[in-house]
Amino acid sequence: MEYCAYGVFWKSVGDAMGIEYKGLLANAESGWRDGTEFIDDVAAWAQSYEVQAMKPSLICAKPAEALIPMITYWVPWFAKPFAADIAISLLGGRVREAFMLPEPDIAAVATVYSLLVIRRFVLRHLALPRFFEFKRLRDPDPKTGRMTQWVPYGNYPFYTQPTIWNRWGPVAWAKWLYGGKLPGDNPEEYMPQGYLFTDIGPKSRMGLGIEEMENDVERIKASKWAGCPF
Repeated sequence: MEYCAYGVFWKSVGDAMGIEYKGLLANAESGWRDGTEFIDDVAAWAQSYEVQAMKPSLICAKPAEALIPMITYWVPWFAKPFAADIAISLLGGRVREAFMLPEPDIAAVATVYSLLVIRRFVLRHLALPRFFEFKRLRDPDPKTGRMTQWVPYGNYPFYTQPTIWNRWGPVAWAKWLYGGKLPGDNPEEYMPQGYLFTDIGPKSRMGLGIEEMENDVERIKASKWAGCPF
């Protein structure tokens, strides 16, 4: 049932975006009976596309070279190679090949999958439901509509307010001693004032496409997008 609902949801999203499936999906001409048939068709297309397109690429390698150090920033220097192997082991073989990343050490792979099995068992059988709502984002500012994060991500305090606790609390002191960045540092880059949805993306594209987006929203509202797409 959940798998079928997954297909129904993404078919509705694709229809709202005006995606044309003919010539791409095998059953696009005859149509699909339900979400299960649709998502199976998409999965088959995705697998064939990966075989054709996911080849080793210097363009793909550049973001991978930048992201691995970001992920392992807080790891001590002597453990960084092992931590990098752990991050790489979470990627599929075809993705690693496209990113031109090395094969991870077998010990890292064994560690990752052992921890995932333990985590699954703990969450399924031992973890209690949350007693309180977990909120990563603050409520939008009533005046500007901008949203900020409660806690900065790693060493990159994007959209985090430079409150007294965030800049002078014990965690902030530990980060400062380690050489990390604090909320309020480099305000032009990390935008402590928060963000709007129209700000997301490269700086050169910030604020662009608002009218087009609003027109799409009105078009979708006027259509029968909430019904079953099959």
